[in-house]
Amino acid sequence: RRILDFPELYNKLESYARIAMKKFEWYQDVIEGEKSLLPSSYAVFGLALYDEKYFTLVEEYYSKVDDEHQLAHQYFIEALIDMYGVTEKSLTIILKGFLSGQFNKVFKNLANLMEDEENKKILTRELENFNKYEKETILYSIWGNKWKNFFK
Repeated sequence: RRILDFPELYNKLESYARIAMKKFEWYQDVIEGEKSLLPSSYAVFGLALYDEKYFTLVEEYYSKVDDEHQLAHQYFIEALIDMYGVTEKSLTIILKGFLSGQFNKVFKNLANLMEDEENKKILTRELENFNKYEKETILYSIWGNKWKNFFK
């Protein structure tokens, strides 16, 4: 069975994740590169997809991930978008995720959600927390090269 089948162990899993994540380290099950994952990745991803109370754990993870070489967590960000949609809390963690790797990827699932005007308002408010370069990276991650249309 999977550890996520035992909610009574989530606190221990969170403790493990905080101890295991080490900057510039990765699991040894793949060749070092874009598929590399920071130790604790599976625990962090599982817990965050279980409950948003683990978003602070995700923020800690983002702060330690090697943004040039550990890019596999882009699939986790997609799953976060699918799981939580757009709320002030979820969008904050999603946008920080965009900045945690050099993905050069458009997250179309978020672009689809941004067709809703309320979601665009949340995005506009959230963007105030980022500098110009970060804003451009975030907007590219949502709309690709069409990101400049957001400001029209």
